Amino acid sequence: MRGTETMYCSTCGEEIQHGGAYCPKCGREVQQGNGDAPSAASASPCGRSLLDELCFVRDSLLLILEQYTTQASLVLNYRQEQKRLESRTVGQKSEYGLFVFGIAIVAVVVLKGLLTGKFDEVVLCMAILALFWRGWTTGRRRLLIVGLALLVGIAFVGITNIIHVANDAELPPSAVFVYIGSYAVAVVIALIAAKTAVTRRNAKVDAENKEIRTGNARALAEYSARYDCTVREIDRLRQELLERTASWFPPDYYNVRTVESFIMLVKNHRASDVSEMVNLYETDAHRRNVEAYMHLQSKQMELMLVNQQEIARKLEVSNLINAGNFVLNAMNVANTSAILDRL
Repeated sequence: MRGTETMYCSTCGEEIQHGGAYCPKCGREVQQGNGDAPSAASASPCGRSLLDELCFVRDSLLLILEQYTTQASLVLNYRQEQKRLESRTVGQKSEYGLFVFGIAIVAVVVLKGLLTGKFDEVVLCMAILALFWRGWTTGRRRLLIVGLALLVGIAFVGITNIIHVANDAELPPSAVFVYIGSYAVAVVIALIAAKTAVTRRNAKVDAENKEIRTGNARALAEYSARYDCTVREIDRLRQELLERTASWFPPDYYNVRTVESFIMLVKNHRASDVSEMVNLYETDAHRRNVEAYMHLQSKQMELMLVNQQEIARKLEVSNLINAGNFVLNAMNVANTSAILDRL
């Protein structure tokens, strides 16, 4: 029966099962019902058709390179954007809590100074508060810590004064009670105010950080999607290029400069088919390599000649110096002989 006939590839002679569209060995497309001749689409292009196909290869390679360039740019921008987005933060909770704790200490010490009439402590606390405020607004944690240490020192002095007042026998108990009680009330009020301010600030920080993280994730997802799009486009272009040219184009020559050389060979009628095109390209490439090698050898010979001339000039100078030394030595010998004759 016709359906059981065996077909053979006209290019490599491989046996093809009936109904097969491509040769399993070389990949040539075959015509159904005729195992002796390949289809026109699978044959190696020649002449004008070869020029058109080479232009297609060149344009495809340029598009692929363009996608690779876009991909590299996306990777670079992605890394820069990632660093920038990761650096976006609002005030840290610990630093804000430190600041509020310092404000609480300032409030207590200032209240104590006003009650006791020690205005020098009030002025000192306000100066330290200015230092504390500067450290918090500029994000310098070291200033915060230094200001807090000074405030703690002042608070310690205040506690020492309280103990001294409590042990003062000259003061009536009611005055001691009022002094210590007012100090304790000031401490409690300052701590409650600090706790409330910190809680509200932390809630605001959490909300802002959540919004920032969401925006960062969205921006990075957009970069990732664009990168994946370039990957898919590169795969599509490569697949399209290989499906159309893999059956006749030599696989080691898929680069733009080589394809441009192929186009010039075919365009100038130096080659009319793939074999001539590749052979002429290799011949021209070999000739260019030989010319480059000969040019390099010529440059090296010129350099050697220059070096030899330089050595010859140095030898001439050396010979002149030696001749001068010889004349001087002869004169010295003559003078010595003359002196000996006189003696």
